[in-house]
Amino acid sequence: MSATKILWGQVITVFGIVLLTIWTATEWTAWRLGFQPELGRPWFEILHFPFYLPPAFFWWWYAYDAYAPSIFIEGAYIAASGGIIAAAGCDNGFWPMCADEFWPTSGGWTGRAAPRGGTACQRLFFSFLFMICW
Repeated sequence: MSATKILWGQVITVFGIVLLTIWTATEWTAWRLGFQPELGRPWFEILHFPFYLPPAFFWWWYAYDAYAPSIFIEGAYIAASGGIIAAAGCDNGFWPMCADEFWPTSGGWTGRAAPRGGTACQRLFFSFLFMICW
């Protein structure tokens, strides 16, 4: 794929959304755990509010999940929401690129042309529905 067909704005937006939600999960988890010293030194502080590195959530989850599993499940929901938001966000750029292509499935290509039209949410919903039911 040539560089002119890569939608760099969407690539950066998707990475930004995923980073933001992982960082939000990290800060949420730290807040729910009371910013305990066992979490380690914060990356930086603003107005005495500690900010930790975004991947710290995963380190803490591995180390402390047995002590507070419900808190880490909440953090996991926040972190996973980034993938869902990013998938919905990149749908608008994905469909124009592959409108004339065929639908991919787990078993290969169906040979059916991809549908056109509809809102981004409709296309995303029907693409997942098609993948699950085919």
